[in-house]
Amino acid sequence: RMAETVGTYVLDGTFNSTVDWAVVGIELRSAPSGPAPDIAALPPGHDYGDLVVGSSGSKVFEIRNDGDASLNVSSSTLVGVDAGSFSIVSGGGAFTLAPAASRNIDVSFTPGTVGAKSASLRLASDDPDEGTLDINLTGNGTAVPVPEITVTPVSHDYGSLLVGTSSTKSYQVRNDGTANLTVSGVSLSGVNTAEFSITRGGAGFVLTPASVDTIEARFTPATAGGKSATLVIANDDSDENPVNVALSGTATVPAPDIAVTPASHDYGNVVVLTSATRKFVVRNNGTATLTVSGALLTGANAAEFSIVRGAGGFVLPVSAVDTVEVSFNPQTLGSKNASLEIASDDPDEATMSVALSGTAVAQPTPDIAVMPASHDYGPVSIGTSAAFNFKVKNTGQATLSVSATTLTGSDAAQFSVTSGGAPFSVAAGDSQTVAVSFTPTSTGIKSATLSITSDDPDESQVDVVLSGTGDDAPPIGEIVFEEVTSGGSTNANSITTETAITEVAGHLYVATITSKKYEEVATVVGLGLTWTKVRNQCSGRNQTGLDIWYATGTPAGDGTVTAIFSEVPKNAVIAVVRYSGADAINPVGNIVSGNSNGVDGTCSGGTDGSAYVFNLNTTVPNAFVVGTVAMRQKTHTPGAGYSERVERMQGSGGSAASLAFMDQEIATAGSVTIDGNISATTDWSVIGLELIPGIPVTAAARELTLASLVEPLGGSIVDGELLAEDLGEELSVSLPTEFSMSPNYPNPFNPSTTIEYALPTAARVELIIYNVRGQQVRTLLNEVQEAGFRSVAWHGRDDSGIQVGSGIYFLRLRLGERAFSGRLSLQK
Repeated sequence: RMAETVGTYVLDGTFNSTVDWAVVGIELRSAPSGPAPDIAALPPGHDYGDLVVGSSGSKVFEIRNDGDASLNVSSSTLVGVDAGSFSIVSGGGAFTLAPAASRNIDVSFTPGTVGAKSASLRLASDDPDEGTLDINLTGNGTAVPVPEITVTPVSHDYGSLLVGTSSTKSYQVRNDGTANLTVSGVSLSGVNTAEFSITRGGAGFVLTPASVDTIEARFTPATAGGKSATLVIANDDSDENPVNVALSGTATVPAPDIAVTPASHDYGNVVVLTSATRKFVVRNNGTATLTVSGALLTGANAAEFSIVRGAGGFVLPVSAVDTVEVSFNPQTLGSKNASLEIASDDPDEATMSVALSGTAVAQPTPDIAVMPASHDYGPVSIGTSAAFNFKVKNTGQATLSVSATTLTGSDAAQFSVTSGGAPFSVAAGDSQTVAVSFTPTSTGIKSATLSITSDDPDESQVDVVLSGTGDDAPPIGEIVFEEVTSGGSTNANSITTETAITEVAGHLYVATITSKKYEEVATVVGLGLTWTKVRNQCSGRNQTGLDIWYATGTPAGDGTVTAIFSEVPKNAVIAVVRYSGADAINPVGNIVSGNSNGVDGTCSGGTDGSAYVFNLNTTVPNAFVVGTVAMRQKTHTPGAGYSERVERMQGSGGSAASLAFMDQEIATAGSVTIDGNISATTDWSVIGLELIPGIPVTAAARELTLASLVEPLGGSIVDGELLAEDLGEELSVSLPTEFSMSPNYPNPFNPSTTIEYALPTAARVELIIYNVRGQQVRTLLNEVQEAGFRSVAWHGRDDSGIQVGSGIYFLRLRLGERAFSGRLSLQK
């Protein structure tokens, strides 16, 4: 529709029914019917920026007529919140501009208060489409610039100074204001101004905003005592003039100051008629030379102490040290006390007293104990041997010297000391094992006496009764192959069998490991058993090699076995074989190993080959001979009579590792050939070992063993059971009466420590090592054990066989329903 006049119009309409809709309205302007004015301003607005309150800034605006008819400006006014902070200086009011003409209007900004200001210069005209033109005006009122002084520190204590010496302190002056700061002068006031002086900045200085300078004041005391003054800083900061800095200090006269370390000493236990010496350090902590005029001993037992050095006195310059040495020389038993008196010219400690104490004890002596006091080896086959370990313990306080371990009696020739024989020494609390073997040469009961001679003052010779029976038809055990498992790895520092091997108490587990390039095995873990290294052998060119380890005992359960290498090989193979019937204590007999360089061949200079032959001497009937072969990238055929239990290759090409494991039973003792063929020439190594069968324990043998323990005490064995009604108190000597644990020894330790405990009855034994964070490090035991005195060693390794670091560890020992704990210190 046509809009007759300027104003608001309604845009409306209806639809024939409800519907979703939208509307656009547009004003269409008609072309001017003739000439018209057009107002414009340059610039269209202005920011006066920051002006100090009360100051002014001006801006000229050009008002132009860009139209083709005369422009009539009816008014020019200032409007807005802060219009009072602006004013029209010139060119305002009403005026007319011809087409293309212009006029200047000068507007000033004069802030009366701090803060942002805004207004508009409003021009009303007859411009048909811009009747009112607003020119935006802004500015910011700021405070008047002033200086602001800050001094750091605001006070200072120069501390204690010797008379005649000096100490200087710097004081930082900063201008934190907005105008220049003038420090007009620096002076001193107060009681002791003569003993302070201004060494820098006294004449004053000027600081621009945010800049700093320093004033230095020196303290030079002339007389003793406390001193004080005020540093006065005059300046033009309107609210901090002047700034006063408190100065203080103390003047002292040079003097000596004695100090003695330690201030007291206990010599501990010292054997009568021997000596223990202690040095006492005397230091001059003063500011003048110290003269120690002498030292003497006083007190009830002064006669049992003596001054070895320093009794006559000495002179100590400032900070110098010297020593007084005093020895404790007890003449009689008991506690002793005295005082070391050191006289000097220290003005406030003319005499220093050092308390001395000690305990005189008797000369320690050794005390021998041999366990057991007798032993019956039972039936032993003629021509074979049975060994038994006797424990020689020193229960005294001095080292025990054993000078002889001799065998006497009608059958002494059929017994022999095989290890641990005299002479030897046993430290207090320690023990030594003496191994004695019985090797009968004829049938019948044999007896002898093991005499152990020592310097025990009241028991110079201990006699141990030995007995045994020569048997021409002893029972012979038999080793049986039971099971094998294997595994392989590539580029790993450990290798684990792929499947678990069965847990059987008393069985022998043999682990053999090969690698390419050869890397020695650092440790083997698995089944909760302790693994023992048998032998390792490199090949003739060190391209491969073998390691053999074994374990016996009671496993914690079925499980895998892991070998950990000293360095990471390219490829590796592990095989673990389980045997029954092997000797539980010494399952491994003779061993042979070699490569193309021969027996115990070196790791370089060898030549590749496709066959090997080595000889091994077996020592007992029914021994099992094991042969294990490492051969790079090849397969294996065992020699005659051997059963190959496992053969495995890991990897491919020249980096492949191959392992073969074979065995056979040898009925009679003698020389055995360990031989085999390899599919092609290659670098190889071989290890062969003898596995010793155990002797089956019959009911009669068990009863004989029990009898040998209890019959000397007055007990008896009936149907294999102990009847102890008639045993006296002596039974406690052989069997523990309660669950107990002794402190581990040694402690601190390196590399191993031993934990001893006692079981009065059969019980499950669980022994676990923890670190200081409560994390489990190693399970040493988790099995049922028979009654008796027992011990276990920890060699400082975790469950993975890795050596742990120095530090504190804790043990938890559970014996049946009883629990014990201990603290272990590993020091490397």
